Amino acid sequence: MIPSDRDTWMEMMARELPDSPDRLTPTAQKRLSTEASAEYNARRINFLCAEHLIHTPDLDHIMLAARKALVRNAHASYVARTGLALSGPSTVGKSSTILEIGRQHHRKMMMGNEDRPSFQPTVYVSFGIARTPKMALAAFGDFLGLGFSKTATITDIGRAVAAVMNDLGTSLVIVDEVHNITGLYNHGADGAAGTLKWLTEHVNATFILAGIDLPATALFTGEMGTQFRGRFHTLKMEPYTNRSKSERLSWARLVGALENHLLGSLTQHEVGTLAAKAEDIFAIPLESDILGGGPLPHSIGTLKETLVLAAIEAIFTGKERVTVQDLRNQYAPQLAR
Repeated sequence: MIPSDRDTWMEMMARELPDSPDRLTPTAQKRLSTEASAEYNARRINFLCAEHLIHTPDLDHIMLAARKALVRNAHASYVARTGLALSGPSTVGKSSTILEIGRQHHRKMMMGNEDRPSFQPTVYVSFGIARTPKMALAAFGDFLGLGFSKTATITDIGRAVAAVMNDLGTSLVIVDEVHNITGLYNHGADGAAGTLKWLTEHVNATFILAGIDLPATALFTGEMGTQFRGRFHTLKMEPYTNRSKSERLSWARLVGALENHLLGSLTQHEVGTLAAKAEDIFAIPLESDILGGGPLPHSIGTLKETLVLAAIEAIFTGKERVTVQDLRNQYAPQLAR
């Protein structure tokens, strides 16, 4: 989960992801002492639980679009800045993608600016509860460490938030969970949606939005939405399907990429065995208690989570390999009778 606290965000942007531990032979693993074995397993689990990003054609396309928008806006003087909007259902990788965009931009902008304590190239907020203009602005205020009196007007707060981001040198603003402001027109001219639109016009930064079914949100519908759509390039992230040969090939490539990246240190696992059974994996009826027991889409997020859980189990049990049945058991466990 992406944090909203500024210090945590800064730490996350600078954090180096752990390297995959070396793969030991079964014999070498058996020779490890109890302490060495525990340390080895801890490093493997730490790697599995990290924020992995697997490069796919869709991800590369989005990253390129973000880089183009950032470069174009950095040179914009008299034209409206363009933004990027990522739309799609849960678990397709929207949050991981915007995190990586933020991390790459943060690191690039921090080079040569490490001694500037007030420099804040990236800002991240989530609109999980942004149901009024003040609540929307409070999300930005909380990240920036700003406090406002109860008598402060929306205009005062908005101007302060915009001024602080401009003073901090913010050049990328990431707004997650934008779908939560859908249809909220009952506060001000356009509610929280209008407030966000106002910020995009008064902060000298590229805005990247992410949420579910964004074309149907308050930002992209009605008269205001017509103006907003003209300034934002919307990219739709969709689950994987298997209706055609090319779609099945894309799914198999994803399975293979994740298998190779995540399961390489399992001493008994033969990398490639899962990719060869990609269609069987696609047929697993994944369900999630988190989503009320409903079916999960076939996406990079659900596949990655299933592989991680199965790999952790393989380490705990000493099985040291993952099969299709192991993946199936993560969401439909076979209880002992």
